[in-house]
Amino acid sequence: PSASRTQPRTSADRSRAAPGAKAPAKPTASAPRSTAPVVADIKTRYQEALEQLRKGQLADAEDTLEQIVKEAPDLSGPKTNLGIIYAKTNRRDDALSAFSKAAAANPRNIVAHNWLGTIYRENKDYPRAEAAYLKALAIDDDYPPTLLNLAILYDEHLPQPAKALDYYKKYKRKADNSETLKLN
Repeated sequence: PSASRTQPRTSADRSRAAPGAKAPAKPTASAPRSTAPVVADIKTRYQEALEQLRKGQLADAEDTLEQIVKEAPDLSGPKTNLGIIYAKTNRRDDALSAFSKAAAANPRNIVAHNWLGTIYRENKDYPRAEAAYLKALAIDDDYPPTLLNLAILYDEHLPQPAKALDYYKKYKRKADNSETLKLN
């Protein structure tokens, strides 16, 4: 764990973490304390966790995200990223739980639905995998990872070659129109 997470945060730290944020006023008996510094602190730590993920520091990112989930259980993003860490470290049950909670917290979380499909597919639960991918495509019918994953599901696991071909073609069209997507 990094030293910054073990040190208590002061209002000055929170102000630096959120440019333009002012130190909170001291609460009075009639006025509740502002949650803005807490929200800014969570956002700052979430960005730190994403940077840790980008750098491959999975254990540090996991620690940070788990703490955020405890403090802000209604947020979907930290649960999604925890699920990704769990999936990358072969903890499928934990990943399934994290993605399910992320999708419940935000039913429009396309990344969580796509990953749910992948975990179900890896667990050979093909009907649930298909349902999760279709939920993701109901949110965005051009989401490239889901287009490719559904094509693979229909191609390799549910013998539906016509559907597989349709999704492969749609993925390829999307990849051809993108500078970042490549179909090998």
